Amino acid sequence: MKKGESPYVLLDAGNTIVHLDFEALVQTLVEAGGEPVDPARLERAERATRAAMDTSRWARSSTDSGRWKEYIAGMMAGAGVAAPAQDGWAEILRARDRHRTFWRRVPDETRRGLDRLAAAGVRMAVVSNSDGRVREILRRVGILDRFEFVIDSSEEGVEKPDPEIFRRALARAGVGPDGALYVGDLYHIDVLGARAAGLDAVLVDPDGTRGGLDCPRVRDLDELAERLLAGDLRPPERSVAG
Repeated sequence: MKKGESPYVLLDAGNTIVHLDFEALVQTLVEAGGEPVDPARLERAERATRAAMDTSRWARSSTDSGRWKEYIAGMMAGAGVAAPAQDGWAEILRARDRHRTFWRRVPDETRRGLDRLAAAGVRMAVVSNSDGRVREILRRVGILDRFEFVIDSSEEGVEKPDPEIFRRALARAGVGPDGALYVGDLYHIDVLGARAAGLDAVLVDPDGTRGGLDCPRVRDLDELAERLLAGDLRPPERSVAG
């Protein structure tokens, strides 16, 4: 990232821009015959599960159906759902998500951060491991117009952490690796993948629990905007994928 210049900001989508609607998840579980779960507890369990699964093994395919089952099982276990029901809930939630996505919550601090970056003239785009729906999801929540383009891995035939998907984003943006910054919530997929393509990267760490990692961290996109515009996002010594 060049000093003294605002980089082109490339962003992950899920858990960076748009988040799960945990109240809708709980409603779906109850409608399908499950016991009520506190949405806040489910959200805490989801964050803990995601952090625990952020490994090089999971990075090989974050969109794989087996990973989805592992993710849902971990979330449900953390929220107190009995183990025998976990696989069944994974299939139910996956089917319901295809019909009407649970990815529909954009926190106020996310909108505020995007607005601050846009007002400062920072160019932005999305690079997401997704199933072909990310562009429509962003349109439905009213923020698609913040981004110059959206790269969806299912349309590209390549997904993070493969550096090729980042290179395609750079080519579309018309900038080199030193003129861009990637922002995402998974270290092995987002940070190391971006670095393999030569980009600096920032990790979204809402709970502030990942201080041992060799990358800048922000709680949310509002903090990203504040620190980026203040020139306070200097990358430390770092490692790369591989």
